Amino acid sequence: MTDTPAAVFEAPVDNEPINILIVDDEPKNLTVLETVLDDPGYRIIRGESADQALLALVADEFALLILDVLMPGMTGFELAQLIKARRKTARVPIIFLTAYYNEDQHMLEGYDTGAVDYLHKPLNPVVLRSKVAVFAELYRRNREAVMANRALLVEVAARRRAQDELRELNDNLEQQVAERTAALMKTRIVLNETGERYRALFGGSLDAIFSVDITGHFNDANPAASRLFGRTPDELKDLPFLDFCPVDQRDAMRRAFQTAGQDEGSMIDTAVINAGGERRDLYVSRTPTIVDGKIVGASFIARDITDRKRGEAALQESETRLQLAQAAAGFGVWDRDFQADLLTWSDDQWLLHGLQPRPGGADHNTWLSCVHPDDRTKAENQWMAGIADPSRPFDTEYRVTHRGGIVRWLQVKGKVTHDLHGRPVRMVGVTADVTTSRETEAALRRLSGELEARVHEEIAAREAAQIRAAQAERLQALGQLAGGIAHDFNNVLQAVMGALQLIERKRNDADGVRHLTQIASGAVERGISITRRLLALGGRGDLKSESLDTSAVLRDLQEILSHTLGAGIDILIRLEPGLYPALADKGQLEAVLVNLATNARDAMPNGGQLIFSVARDSVMHAGGGHPLTLAPGRYVRVKVADTGVGMDAATLARAREPFFTTKKSGSGTGLGLAMAHSFAEHSQGGLTIESQPGRGTTVTLWLPEAVPTRSSADPEIVDIEMAPEAAIGESARILVVDDEIIIRTFLAKSLEDRGYEVLVAATGVEALAVAAVERVDAVITDLSMPGIDGLEVIRGVQAIHPGAPAVLLTGYAGDETALALKGAMGGTFSLLLKPVTEIQLLSRISTLLAAKEQAE
Repeated sequence: MTDTPAAVFEAPVDNEPINILIVDDEPKNLTVLETVLDDPGYRIIRGESADQALLALVADEFALLILDVLMPGMTGFELAQLIKARRKTARVPIIFLTAYYNEDQHMLEGYDTGAVDYLHKPLNPVVLRSKVAVFAELYRRNREAVMANRALLVEVAARRRAQDELRELNDNLEQQVAERTAALMKTRIVLNETGERYRALFGGSLDAIFSVDITGHFNDANPAASRLFGRTPDELKDLPFLDFCPVDQRDAMRRAFQTAGQDEGSMIDTAVINAGGERRDLYVSRTPTIVDGKIVGASFIARDITDRKRGEAALQESETRLQLAQAAAGFGVWDRDFQADLLTWSDDQWLLHGLQPRPGGADHNTWLSCVHPDDRTKAENQWMAGIADPSRPFDTEYRVTHRGGIVRWLQVKGKVTHDLHGRPVRMVGVTADVTTSRETEAALRRLSGELEARVHEEIAAREAAQIRAAQAERLQALGQLAGGIAHDFNNVLQAVMGALQLIERKRNDADGVRHLTQIASGAVERGISITRRLLALGGRGDLKSESLDTSAVLRDLQEILSHTLGAGIDILIRLEPGLYPALADKGQLEAVLVNLATNARDAMPNGGQLIFSVARDSVMHAGGGHPLTLAPGRYVRVKVADTGVGMDAATLARAREPFFTTKKSGSGTGLGLAMAHSFAEHSQGGLTIESQPGRGTTVTLWLPEAVPTRSSADPEIVDIEMAPEAAIGESARILVVDDEIIIRTFLAKSLEDRGYEVLVAATGVEALAVAAVERVDAVITDLSMPGIDGLEVIRGVQAIHPGAPAVLLTGYAGDETALALKGAMGGTFSLLLKPVTEIQLLSRISTLLAAKEQAE
């Protein structure tokens, strides 16, 4: 026998970091959580899907799960239900995170699935760390308690050995006492001496230690027993132990007393109900107290296993629920042990592969033989890659063939673990039948294709309808435009025709003929004005942009307008200091301002104020009170405001339409605002109109600021006013080309009257044929003719007669004409816009011939 000193139990200290699983389908959210929970005491495990979370839970133990609610494939609620159904993970606390499911019913659903908390995004890092710290501390304490219990079992075994030694010592002492003392004192002496040696272990034990007499009443109890029963040792003394036992346990405890000497040291499971009414489960060992060979009582060591049994029950329930969930979901579970070369399949795993469960497990060849031959190589390669790289989960899909030739698609996912030397130790995974989802995806793809085709058809139909509607709108606008043009030109033609008829009757009345000729000329001038306005409206006008002092333009117009508009109109001009010149066509700008002033006068029948204001303006981006067409840059802003009757919304919406007018018939063409808008846009500027009934109208015109320097690299088409007719005339031979006989006759007659010899041609081909056999000193040709146009005629004539001057006549000098004229062209050249007067024609040809003579 050896003396064993009384051991003082010390609970082990747990310094190992605890595992926390965070699951979110957004990697950036996982990174944020890792940053917030960064702590040496935590080991954060990431999961980007429910499948990864399940694999992690199978492979490791966690103190806390933090789950996102809304994830593809499986929601956080569904994942929590699977976790709680598994016995091993049922007691792991879960915290839900969500940015969308923030209603009360969502929170209640989260708590129903077993969550301990429900947090909303964006998260408060302090709150999240505090909550995680609480559960981490609970997990540590529980783990320390488990470790303490294990250590305590070792301590109890040592104490039991000490008890054996004490019993042996008691036997020896009893024998010695029996020899020296009377039998009546023997029992007390033995008990007292035994109690003194027993007290060291008795008071310091974490397990409940208590003794009862032969009647089952408490003799003594250590502090742990006092805490267990909820009474002090003095309060327990002489109380029946069975009073603390549940009714269903009392018969078993009586038998335990009766058999204490027969199975000494055996362990029994029982329970007690403490003074607070709480049931506590115990794991109890008992030792009889024997005096003179008789059992006079018993000693008990009881370990409180309530929390362990609850955990085991919850884990068992969780395992059952997980198995039910797996069965309901059709998941198969498999486990490959590389060290033992063992592959374990669940029953569902066998069935998913078209096989009946077999005893003894499966092997790698069994698995490969089930895989469809066309998928076997891919599955094998992904299996080997998953083994070689622990950061790359095994994830594959393949087909299997069941009885009757039925083909099913399976999705298999697994995660491998390696030892310290990088050798694969184990791979655990799950298998799911994804045939239905694949069929659904294929159906959706087909449906998507059909819908896309229908959408394309619908779009095409709508585009066709829009084109038809736009064509109808264009035809309507063209009809309105044609009506307005016809109205104005009919007035012009009426005046010309009437004048000609009167001239025919009054041919001998020279003064009357002269007066009628002036009326006809005035009508022609009005027709010219209409065509120029129409060209300006369509952006086809001959704009000659130049650097303009807008303040000077307004001052020049002020005197004219003051007489034109009448005495009831006060004209005010407001100029901002430091104005820059604007880049615009002066004549067009003056015409626009006069039209706007006339409109303002008509809107103020009882008089009022007409205010012209000019200021600089900067455009940084489109919009912001500027027309959307304005590009960023610097502009000169001209405002024309009146105090007239204004316009309602309907009138304002149509104010820019060509030929739209609210004036009386014959009082206006309706082209004023439309021409102003067209002029502004083709000057690279913009125009807005603001008006309200009774509050007047403000028209704002933006024109680009003039650039200080100007490149001379680009040639211009300039209509130069020619000098008076030079004395050259009779000897010059001029080729006149025009497909219109009236114009051709007018040109030829005008030249012949001045003594020129004239050659005429109706087409370009005819003109080149004449030039090839006749002397040509100059050529006058129309631009637009069938076959060869005027530019080709000029090139052909100048090729035959180098240096021959040329005059090109056109009713419209568009972009293509301008580009052509900017090309290299030999000889002296000039452009005249139709209609051309006899004086303009003769002056131009005379000047060109004089220039040719001087050059020679």
